[in-house]
Amino acid sequence: MVRQGCKLLLESQNIIIVAEAESGEEAFRYLNEVTPDIAVVDLSMENMGGLEVISRMNMRYPEIKIIVFSMHDDPFFTQRAFKNGASGYVSKSNPPETLIEAIGHIMTGGQFISPDIAKKLAFDQYYEATAHPLKQLTSREIDIFHRLAQGKSSAQIAEDLSLSRKSISNYIGGLKKKLNADSTANLIKIAITTFKES
Repeated sequence: MVRQGCKLLLESQNIIIVAEAESGEEAFRYLNEVTPDIAVVDLSMENMGGLEVISRMNMRYPEIKIIVFSMHDDPFFTQRAFKNGASGYVSKSNPPETLIEAIGHIMTGGQFISPDIAKKLAFDQYYEATAHPLKQLTSREIDIFHRLAQGKSSAQIAEDLSLSRKSISNYIGGLKKKLNADSTANLIKIAITTFKES
């Protein structure tokens, strides 16, 4: 439904949609056939997470400008997305016209952050003033942490990410150490709290 809404909005501004994808893997299959000027990427996707998609797309197709369009309005995600190669970030709580505005800025060589996130980034130098629990995690660890917050088991996460259960177990062990969780149950509680606040 979100993709359909975006498509109708963009087409109403005479923007041509060359492809749509439900996952990162599907997006890269399309990119073997078409090279868009701009890719609008959600962070919450099955299998390959949005941050990883941005990083890989930036490495393989640096000519494509990337806009994140996400429910996450936490400045952490904005910082990580730009670090991975995004040129714009728009939270879904903004009016639809904000996405059009972002595309205009980026097509002329600029960058764009939606006003709600820009205010959070500016407020008290957010990243210097707070110890965000996700700041020390890799993109892969964030993908796994997010899935724990969604209530997924290790087996389900392993299937989602095409990894072995042992690899997921190792990642979870690393997450416990980084986030000072004394059990998997405590780690899941931290994950739920973190993404509820994001």
